[in-house]
Amino acid sequence: MVAAPRRRSRLAALLATTSLAAAAVAGAAVPGTVSAGGLMPPREACRGLGHDTHRAARAQERTMRCLINEVRARAGRSHVRSSRVLARSARAKNRAMIRCRVFSHTPCGRAFGTLIRSSGFRGRAMGENIAYGTGGYATPSSILRGWLNSPSHRRNMLRADWVEQGVALRSGLRFEGHAGVALWTSHFGRY
Repeated sequence: MVAAPRRRSRLAALLATTSLAAAAVAGAAVPGTVSAGGLMPPREACRGLGHDTHRAARAQERTMRCLINEVRARAGRSHVRSSRVLARSARAKNRAMIRCRVFSHTPCGRAFGTLIRSSGFRGRAMGENIAYGTGGYATPSSILRGWLNSPSHRRNMLRADWVEQGVALRSGLRFEGHAGVALWTSHFGRY
C-alpha cells in the first residue's frame, strides 16, 4: 500500500520538472550559475502563501506575480506591474492548451504571440513561461522553482526590460493523462 503514494509522488515530481517548455523569447544575459536556491524567495515571502494550493485560482495567481517580483528583486531587476491584458492572454493560452489537449507554446497550431496580440497587447516584445504539476508540485512556489531551475525560463523571467506581467492558473484538470493538474501560464511584455 505504501508503494502507490510514493509512485504518485515521483510522477508528480517528474511532471514538475520535465513538462516545462523552452521560453518563447531570448532574454538578457543572466549568469548560468544562478540556481533556484540563489534566487528563490524565502518561505515567508508574499505572506507565506506560495505553498498553498487550496486558495482560489485568482489568489494563487496574485501570489505567483508577487513571487516573480521577489525573484526579480533578488536578481537586481525592476518590479513588473500586473497587466489585465496579459492576464487575459495567459488565460486564453491555458484554454487553448486544454481545448487542443496539448502542452505547448503553440497549441492548436497558433503561434505563441497570436493569443497575446488577440487579447489586446500592443507592445514591442512579449514572453511566455508555461508549466504544469500535480499535488505539492503545483503550488506557486514549486512551479516558480521549476522555472528558476530551467535556464531559458529563468532568463525569460529575469529579462531586464519587461514592464508588465500576467499570470493564469487552471487547476483540477485531467490533462495529458493525469488527474489533478494545475496548468500555469505567465506572460511578460514591454512597450
